Amino acid sequence: MRQQMRAFDTYTHINELKKAGFNEEQAAVIIKSLVESRDTDISHLSTKEQVNALEHRISNIEKTMATKEQLDSSIAKLETTLLKWMVGTMMAFASIIIAAIKFL
Repeated sequence: MRQQMRAFDTYTHINELKKAGFNEEQAAVIIKSLVESRDTDISHLSTKEQVNALEHRISNIEKTMATKEQLDSSIAKLETTLLKWMVGTMMAFASIIIAAIKFL
């Protein structure tokens, strides 16, 4: 059920602020800010539950992520493996070339 909004009497509230010691300009700025904040659309904001659920999902993702040290170690292993294959391939080609030269 939608709650009916009452009209906000800015004139009355400005006068009350002036009676409390604010000057006309200060009171007007305060009331203007209140009116603008009341009229602001907050429907796009997340609820606390949505934020908590998102934090939980992020935490779960972070648990499965590799650290920089783990990535560095994996890269070093891959580089070593690649270097071994390159040296082995170069030796195989050198052997083929030497065999071809001897055969000629």
